[in-house]
Formats: sequence, structure tokens, C-alpha cells
Amino acid sequence: MRLKKIMVLAFVAFVAGYFLACSDSASTLEMDDGIGNIPGYNPAWSASSKETPESSSSGEVVTSSTTPEPSSSAEQEIDFGDSKIQVDGSGVAVITDEYMEAVSDDEALELDDLKQAFDYNEAPSTFTGGDKTRFSVDDFDFSKNEYYCYTESQEWLEISKEKLLETGLPFLWGGSAFESREGFLLSFETPCGSIFIKKN
Repeated sequence: MRLKKIMVLAFVAFVAGYFLACSDSASTLEMDDGIGNIPGYNPAWSASSKETPESSSSGEVVTSSTTPEPSSSAEQEIDFGDSKIQVDGSGVAVITDEYMEAVSDDEALELDDLKQAFDYNEAPSTFTGGDKTRFSVDDFDFSKNEYYCYTESQEWLEISKEKLLETGLPFLWGGSAFESREGFLLSFETPCGSIFIKKN
């Protein structure tokens, strides 16, 4: 009876020891298998050896993804090389009498009568004038009006598109700088005391 109890205790101790040994071995095996099964895991590889993209390590901005700033080009200078008239720093070109047309005697008489009526406020609405002697290019509409210079010596000269173009000023009609015409004025003050406009 006593031998039987010893045998049972020994058997129980053996079984318990066996399960304990298997449990330790299994847990170790599971731990190794679990880490080893993590995709991309490599114990010899560390974060310090990881290659980083050049863009992030250098801190440089990729030029292909940026919008280039427009280059600030200097304004194109207007070429006055073919102009027969000088333009001052404020953009005023003085038109002399050689770039205006003389009128016929009959036309001069008609203009004298119109001016006299104008002086007495009796001129028709189609004839106006004043002391303004500086004009922009856009002030002239030769398709609707005729323009006359009344000189200090009381003579009449016609301001025509054709004669003005003879000046070679590049900001006049069809010129290379016509788009920049707003920055310029035509001055008739040297020969003209006043300018009169006669509607067609």
C-alpha cells in the first residue's frame, strides 16, 4: 500500500515536470516564431542604417514641383532712331509748322469767317476751338474732323494725319510704339496760338 502511494506520487511529479518543461519550451518557440514571422523584420537591421530619400535629407525643394516666378524683364525702350522730332523727358513732342499743311486762299477766307463768328459766339456747332495746344494721339479723329492751327501771325495751317506721320514718331498710327501712345503728347504751341476743329 505504501509502495503504491510512492509510485503514484512519483508518476504525478513526473507528469508535472514534463508539462512544465514542455510549457517553457513551447513559450520560447512561440516567441521566436512570432518575431520571426513579422514581415520585414531583421534583427541585424536598425533604424540608423535605413536609407532616407535625398529630398528629405537634403531639405531641398524639388524644382519640378514648383512654379517658376516670372522673370522681371526691363521695359522695352522705344526706338526714336527714325524720328525727325525730339521727344522730351515728359513725353512731349513739339510739332513744328513744317509738319502741317498750308491751306488754299479760299479755305483761309472761309476759316477767317468761321473764326470771326466764333469770337462773337455766333459760329455753328460744327466749328469749335480753344487755347489747348497739346493733344494725345487719341484726341484726333481724322475721319470725322478737320484740325487747323491758327498761328500767331494769323495764318492757317492744317493738321493732317499724313503730315504728322512724316515726323517718324513711333507712337503715332501704325508705329512700332503705338500701344504706348498714352504716355506721349503732341505739342503745337510753338507755331499755333490756338487750334480749331471743323466737323466734316
